[in-house]
Amino acid sequence: MDQKEHNSEKVDKKERIIRAALEIFSSKLFHKVSMSEVAVASGVGKGTIYLYFDSKESLFREVIKYSYSFYYEALKECLEAGNSAYEKLKEVMTMQKDFMQTQKRFIYLLAEEKLIGSLLLEDEAFQCQQDIIEMVREVIDEGIEKGEFKIMDSTLAAKVFMGGIAALWYDAYVYENDKALRQYSVDEIMNIICHGFCEPGAVTG
Repeated sequence: MDQKEHNSEKVDKKERIIRAALEIFSSKLFHKVSMSEVAVASGVGKGTIYLYFDSKESLFREVIKYSYSFYYEALKECLEAGNSAYEKLKEVMTMQKDFMQTQKRFIYLLAEEKLIGSLLLEDEAFQCQQDIIEMVREVIDEGIEKGEFKIMDSTLAAKVFMGGIAALWYDAYVYENDKALRQYSVDEIMNIICHGFCEPGAVTG
């Protein structure tokens, strides 16, 4: 086996461990997961896991990063599509909805990470969130420059938009609440977000 094949095998084995750990960490609390359990699920020896990860904490950290990478790429694809800033944000809304439906394991992981974040990933998770907000902020700035959106604090707008849609879909698809937002279309929600509550010219304060 040459060096290239050896390196490829190492990457495949490491990813197999991470994917197996993702399944396990998303189904039970962190402190109840054992490295032996991950070894069995990934089809490697327990000692092999420690060749790649020196502790359960470091493995959990890599699982979170691995999952974030898929979300980040999906978001990036949305923001590169569409002909207008509005259409790009609409794509993000749809992507977030689909992500909540199909990637519940990642959502559960994030909830678990918040419980133990002070121990593990507080800085890394914060940076990932900042990177996501920055990507959305750039699209909002684009919309402001083209006259699609009014002049506003684009960083705050990005935080409100991303935080709002995450909360909207979380109850509907993670908690599987049939009375939540499944009956509403993306267009209806985007209309409220982008046009607000007030009639044009209404006195609000």
